[in-house]
Amino acid sequence: MPTVFISDSRGPCTQAIASHLADCGYSVVVNGETCPRNARRSAIALDDSAAINAFFDQFDNNPDNTLAGVIIVPPPPSCASIATTSEERWQQSFTGCVLPAFLLTQRAGKTLTRQGHGAVIFLGSIHAEKPTGFDHLHAENAAACQMLCREAALDFGTRGVGCYYVQRGVFPADLPDCNPLTNLYNAPELLYPARSYPSEDSLNGFIEFLLSPAATPLSGGDLRADFGMTMFYGWQVPETKAPPSPDALRQQFRRHHPVPPTVVPMPTPTPVAPSSRPPVALITGGGKGVGAGIAKVFAQAGYRVCIGFNTNRELAEKTLADISDAGGDAFIFQADIARRGAVQAMVAECVRRYAGIDVLVNNAALQPNLYIREYDAKTLHALWDINLGGYLRCTQECLPYLAQSPCPRIINISSIHGKRPSVFDVGYAMTKAAIRMFTREAALEFKDRAITVNAVDLGACKIEFKTGNYPFRLMVPPGIMRPSRRSDRPMTSPEDVGRLVLFLASANAAQINGAGIRIDGGAVLV
Repeated sequence: MPTVFISDSRGPCTQAIASHLADCGYSVVVNGETCPRNARRSAIALDDSAAINAFFDQFDNNPDNTLAGVIIVPPPPSCASIATTSEERWQQSFTGCVLPAFLLTQRAGKTLTRQGHGAVIFLGSIHAEKPTGFDHLHAENAAACQMLCREAALDFGTRGVGCYYVQRGVFPADLPDCNPLTNLYNAPELLYPARSYPSEDSLNGFIEFLLSPAATPLSGGDLRADFGMTMFYGWQVPETKAPPSPDALRQQFRRHHPVPPTVVPMPTPTPVAPSSRPPVALITGGGKGVGAGIAKVFAQAGYRVCIGFNTNRELAEKTLADISDAGGDAFIFQADIARRGAVQAMVAECVRRYAGIDVLVNNAALQPNLYIREYDAKTLHALWDINLGGYLRCTQECLPYLAQSPCPRIINISSIHGKRPSVFDVGYAMTKAAIRMFTREAALEFKDRAITVNAVDLGACKIEFKTGNYPFRLMVPPGIMRPSRRSDRPMTSPEDVGRLVLFLASANAAQINGAGIRIDGGAVLV
């Protein structure tokens, strides 16, 4: 009897799916506190690779005990604002969702590829693309798992394993205790075409199908199974009838939703008087590469610039010298953005020198260039803590000063690999996908402070080297792959990126918020 492992007993659909699959003849193991009577319960510590290995070892080299698939279920959303998320909560989110999803995918992939068949199913949500308005961690984790699915599909797909990301809709169990900033949670049942929540067993047949070989052509896909709720704009009015009055609409709403939702009006941003001082930009990872190009462009435009760096003082000093020689005003500050205290010290020094911060450019990142099978928990944690955690810490510490700026901006440097799998670095791609949702959640959360938040999605860029100087390993068929750009046009330069970031920092970009702008010379289209 083939086994299906379900990672978390919580969630509105998990129990129904487990019971249905057991009725279909699978041996179902549900990890968590509860489990249907026709399934088995486990209590595996999913942040412990040894515990995970011990469970999956039973399927290796045992033809009588096969693994049909793994269903990875994220923890339910709660309430977490970007401004107030603590270090403890941040670490809990990683060890409670991202790390288990990665370790399960890594180990299940090993077993399933040996078998030559099976499925890894991520029972995710629409929040891999659409912000929650109340739990940025949930959305970031959803996006990271979405990219993990795409990377796993590339890695495991040639060996018979299907990987699927399911974007389910909103169920009553998802409703938060806090006030969300999106309409998705303002009577969400009315956003479904049927004007009611789907039943908790509504995904049973779909998940059963994904465990079958017939689903293989869908591998790597984002499978939106939200019954159309994210497409809702309003109800059509029949042409033969006059549009209903507002009172009639309210009465219709009350029939479906007798208790009115708590809607807290958004405060109007308090206008900030123009500043007499020159504008100030804080740029992390500004000592070399893309960050150095951004710093030089901003200094040339009249900004005072704080150049954050961590490992390479020599290149940071060279960037500072180039700016000073051109008549710019800047200073360098060594800070490991994985450490809260270092970020606080950098922000404090910037404010001490320049009396404020108008633009934060989150840029510092690590790219190990490791395959799924080569990552361990420690490396993934370090990557997550820099590439996403660093953005969170810098945003939080700069927020009080950005709120006092007449033109406050946050620009997050990301990558096309937040959408397109990289093949050569699953962890990096996961962090860049998470930055996409961090950007959207921040844009929602900070709109009442008139702070815009956008992302720049980089393709290949001409820089000295990646942080850590990890080797790039990717083989392509010689003479077959088309070039990604015209041979008579140079690769994107750090200064090209700087000019785009400078525009997003300007008053002319006030209507661009929560966006991701790609700069790759069109290479992703090839």
